[in-house]
Amino acid sequence: MSREELHALWAQVREQLNAAARSLPTPVRSGEDGGTIEAFHGWLDHNELELALDELEMLGNANEVPDDFWSRLATAAQLMELEAHEARCRSHIQGGART
Repeated sequence: MSREELHALWAQVREQLNAAARSLPTPVRSGEDGGTIEAFHGWLDHNELELALDELEMLGNANEVPDDFWSRLATAAQLMELEAHEARCRSHIQGGART
């Protein structure tokens, strides 16, 4: 993968993560396992996209979020080839289990 392609991929992942973050409720509750919107932005600022995804997963588990939130996280995970993350996020869609 060329440098340009990698940067384009990162941009797509960031777009999905940011769109998911925008669908979080206000105020955002932190989960028992952690997860804060500030930490999400910190990971994103450092291009730690998998860690940013982890933060959003924790926030999604602690808050009432729409299916689109989980769909966007699943898409981001798919783009990063994180199959376990993708499956976990997809399990929340269409009446899947919520933890």
